Amino acid sequence: MTIEMKLIGKAIFLGSKEFGLEIFKSIYNSDDEIEWLIVCPDDRQDSRTHYHEFKKFADEHRLNLKLAKKVSNVDEIIDNFCPDIMFVIGYYQILPKNLLDKIKEGTWGIHNSLLPKYRGSSPLVWQLINGEKKIGSSLFKFSEGMDDGDILHQVSFDNSSKYTIKTATKKLENLWIECLPSIWKSFKNEEIIPSKQNHSDATYCSKRNPDDGKINWSKSAAYLDRFIRAQAKPYPMAFFHYDKKIIHIEEHELDNRIVSGTCGQVIEKNESGVIICCGNNSALKIIKVEISGVTYHATEVLNSINIRL
Repeated sequence: MTIEMKLIGKAIFLGSKEFGLEIFKSIYNSDDEIEWLIVCPDDRQDSRTHYHEFKKFADEHRLNLKLAKKVSNVDEIIDNFCPDIMFVIGYYQILPKNLLDKIKEGTWGIHNSLLPKYRGSSPLVWQLINGEKKIGSSLFKFSEGMDDGDILHQVSFDNSSKYTIKTATKKLENLWIECLPSIWKSFKNEEIIPSKQNHSDATYCSKRNPDDGKINWSKSAAYLDRFIRAQAKPYPMAFFHYDKKIIHIEEHELDNRIVSGTCGQVIEKNESGVIICCGNNSALKIIKVEISGVTYHATEVLNSINIRL
């Protein structure tokens, strides 16, 4: 009797964010033959974590879930579980070569850019800030370098002024949910054909932290519009300082008039919001702001045309 050996029998999913959870669900629900182990980085202090949602899903489907505080914990979990393949979405530590080499069908992940563009940290934020015509995401194989492994598949959509970091992430999530079940089938049938990246076309982006959201009013209003949308909730939000307070912008819109004034000057306030002078004779309307977690209409905070930010 011939025993058929499965190419993929055991798999690890590594991640903890909402984007990864919904994508993992789409793969899991398309194939009931795989033994899965979920590994979540211990980021329970991060406001964006979906650890508890992962835990709920694991409990409902009788899946094992483990927390990993550091890369060495992931390495130990791999040694004990011996997966055939690992999927990584939303894990921000570097996985060393000796760990990657332990997984025979490779470690694969989603990076939210059209690789080789925007290798590195916060690629979706930078795509939005830079006003890319197309917003994209790549499924690629992990390697020693930074986001330089072979690409299996890419998804993208036309950018517009309506997208925030939240809605752009959701759009990419939906695109992946549509195509990943069939891609997963290709993995199991040994039908995948990854392609090499053109390294000469690579661009890179740096890690961001909340302080990088500080607004420079000398930038054009068009730039600041993208800057604010790229860091909207659930990210920390763009901000400015006024009256010894940190003011986060919760709602805004472009004012298409040509204006003259000092950058950061309140040029007008009315029932709909507060108009701020920006670079290149442009203006931005601030509608709602947040201070220490409390939302205010902008006119409650910026109530005078004598204000200079």
